[in-house]
Amino acid sequence: MGFVSAGLLTAPPGVSESTEAQSRFSIRHLAAALVLLLFPFAVFSQQISEQELRFDTQPYAPATTLRIHRDVIQVDVVVRGADGKALDGLKEGDFKIQDKGKEQVITQFTVERAEPGIVGGQAPSQTSASARAPSSPAVVANRQRFIALFFDDRNTPFSDLAYAREAAEKFVREDLHGDDRVGVFTASASTTMDFTDDTQKLLKTIESVQMQPLGGPLYQHGCTQYPMGPYASHLILDQGDTETRQLYLCGNKEPSAEAELDIVARSILSATSEVSKSLLGSLDSVIGHLGQMPGHRIVILTSSGFFTASLETQMDQVTSDALDAGVVINSLDAKGLVALAPGGEAKESPLYSGGLPASEYEKQLLKKQREEMDDVMADLARDTGGIFFHNNNDLDLGLREMAAVPDVSYRLGFSPADLKADGKFHDLKVKLTVPGRFQIQARRGYFAPSEATRQAESRVDRLNDEVLKTDNMEGIPAEVKAQPGRLPSGGTGLQVSLHVDLRALSLQKSQGRHMDKLTVVSALFNSQGDFVTGEMGVVDMALKNDTLTALSKRGLNTTMVLQAPEGKYRMRLVVEEAGSGKMFAVTRPGDIP
Repeated sequence: MGFVSAGLLTAPPGVSESTEAQSRFSIRHLAAALVLLLFPFAVFSQQISEQELRFDTQPYAPATTLRIHRDVIQVDVVVRGADGKALDGLKEGDFKIQDKGKEQVITQFTVERAEPGIVGGQAPSQTSASARAPSSPAVVANRQRFIALFFDDRNTPFSDLAYAREAAEKFVREDLHGDDRVGVFTASASTTMDFTDDTQKLLKTIESVQMQPLGGPLYQHGCTQYPMGPYASHLILDQGDTETRQLYLCGNKEPSAEAELDIVARSILSATSEVSKSLLGSLDSVIGHLGQMPGHRIVILTSSGFFTASLETQMDQVTSDALDAGVVINSLDAKGLVALAPGGEAKESPLYSGGLPASEYEKQLLKKQREEMDDVMADLARDTGGIFFHNNNDLDLGLREMAAVPDVSYRLGFSPADLKADGKFHDLKVKLTVPGRFQIQARRGYFAPSEATRQAESRVDRLNDEVLKTDNMEGIPAEVKAQPGRLPSGGTGLQVSLHVDLRALSLQKSQGRHMDKLTVVSALFNSQGDFVTGEMGVVDMALKNDTLTALSKRGLNTTMVLQAPEGKYRMRLVVEEAGSGKMFAVTRPGDIP
């Protein structure tokens, strides 16, 4: 971004933290723009345009949860009893797992218990996974929560959105714990607050979430009670449903009436599809951003439902990306307890507009449309191992349940034989061998890696491996300095400065620019060797000749800030060049007095 750093870093001049300023960012550029502006800053000491030199940073944790890691498939499972509580005490032999109908051999089995603050109770004593045999249950402490509150401000009526806002505000005031980070996002991208623990900023942002008018077409004839909706339009155009067509023709058999009805139905479907496609795109961007966070990654999608009859590809993409990123989508139905039921009064529906009573068939259409729109939210939750909270007015309870980490969960791992790198979806089914009636919550499948995915995972594995080591590598000439200090927020941290000699890099000439990319990871480990915190930055270079000449003389300087409490630490910094694969790695004392 071209800001000059001085001591421990603060926000650059002119960067506002207000919701209004943040809303200018497109949700599709969330991972780039917001990460630069809202996370601990990493800046260059040279004033160079962003088109030539760009440094994006994000939180880092080693061995981030890849969906498939070295051909081991991991499945997180929560088993609940009749009382809805997570069931403890299960062993590896109590589970069976099938991949495309074929039973698999469970090679990894881990018991995970939530920390006391996340579930509000006392966690049992914990033992180290490394102290146990490879296939025996290890008890692991779960980490912090990153919770994305995603509001569908395009399809959620004003009253539903108001109740949802109230529940979200109560959740932020009463149900967050010390390490939690919450972000606020909307389908329209009109309101955005990146992940933070600042309660007041979150409350202000949530309060600013408002319904964004759709402005879509309405079609209502004198013989119908409600405007024609997307489901009826879908039946008329895509299914050729004559009964629905006759309902909205109201007995008019003129060809012009038929043509007009088709035009209106097509217009309704087109407008609905665009809104839903935009929503899914925004949700997918949030998932991509959330997937870079450590700990438990949770999306709470709040909506009154949306229609996706022609958007199977986009739905699959969102599910695939969530599974890849280890993100759980929970869906909160903002309608609460729905009043309109078969045979119910028309005036109980939010679409009620007076006039003639609705026919039974029209009521069936409304009910089916509501079910179709609810199914979308249910599918997103089910396919990613989440919860669909619906038909309940206690939205406060819904938010608490969806954001809560189960008291106990089980991680099963297996290695499928002859797994092909074809990117195809594999259905998974988890069963219990013990008698009783249980609710099993688990992801319904995974996508096999493609060849490109395997190559990307290999690069990530190599980087993670080097971060966890302590020996030095000098494939790239570089210098590192670490300076402890106090952050503007009042906390403490370590400023890590890196100087790289560009003359040793393998820049490639393309379209008159000198291209290269560096990945920089800076991490802190405590005296027991446990990972504490980390930042990862990506330096993208597209340098002009004059800029390359200048940087070759001065070198490239970057600064990253690691926030951590006072204590004794080991600092590890790793740099990897994309083109050549050359690496630099160094370990230094990182004590914060």
